[in-house]
Amino acid sequence: TRPSFGEDDVGDVDEFDLLEAALRQRPDYIVFGETRGEEGRDLFQVMSTGHTTYTTFHADSVGEVIKRFTTAPINVSKTLFTALDLVSIQTQTRVGGRKVRRNKTLTEINEYSPENDEINVRDVYEWRAETDEFIQMGSSSTLEEIKFDRGWTQDRLDEALFKRKVVLAYLINEGLNTYSHVAATVQAFINDPETILAHIANERLKRSLEDLREMESVQIDVDPEKEEMVPRPDPPSELREVTADILEKAEPMLEEYRDADTADLEAALPTGTAGDEAPADDEDVDFGQFVPEAGEEPEGESESDAEVEADGGAVSGAGGEASR
Repeated sequence: TRPSFGEDDVGDVDEFDLLEAALRQRPDYIVFGETRGEEGRDLFQVMSTGHTTYTTFHADSVGEVIKRFTTAPINVSKTLFTALDLVSIQTQTRVGGRKVRRNKTLTEINEYSPENDEINVRDVYEWRAETDEFIQMGSSSTLEEIKFDRGWTQDRLDEALFKRKVVLAYLINEGLNTYSHVAATVQAFINDPETILAHIANERLKRSLEDLREMESVQIDVDPEKEEMVPRPDPPSELREVTADILEKAEPMLEEYRDADTADLEAALPTGTAGDEAPADDEDVDFGQFVPEAGEEPEGESESDAEVEADGGAVSGAGGEASR
């Protein structure tokens, strides 16, 4: 954002202006930064257009997230709040005498009940402090939506989730925990998962990630000196056992990728292309129309229509974090 240099508001750039500019770029994801006040309404305007969106937000529970978003000064309508799919509550605590971060709960926002004027939520995963384990509390409606939207069977969904487990297990097992290591791997996996799995199977990923630092065509916006200052404790033995078990189970799958002729990791990373031109200004979406004031119903839309508009949108609320 940028305040005006004069006494009037000429030249002022606020969050809404930035979001309008971002939408013209046809983004796959929008990261909103930290939400603190009225800009939260802009956040839900973006989600209402169907864009996957992430933000952080200070709150110690899902109930507090809902209360703060739907009351002053943010005042997001409860009927629109279901544009938010997932809330991840993060906490700093101690386990075995060590200061650690844990995801307390992963909660889905399901639907608004006008009869009770309540937003129904469901805890999908919960962290248990006594055992330092994550327990699945129920099925995920978000995963069911993904399966339906992509026409996947349950086996296909399980396979996609397992491949992600394998990538994370490999990163932990090999000690690849810097920002550049993780960011490059995740971006490449989103763009071309087969290349990443082939690099893992042929034990080339670690070397390829190191080579990325020397490539001028790959921009990793991180200061190596500051990155070295970030503490990265070794994973506990229990976690190493989990990752070893995942990689062992993945052997039959990885065998199919061995000696495969795959592209370099650099080619798998997303880059700007000529085909991704922004639409003309006359194609701009007036997404302000999707956001009613608190307590009002969206004009010209049924409640289910508002949910459809938000499909594909995501938020990450943190202190709490939320995400789709």
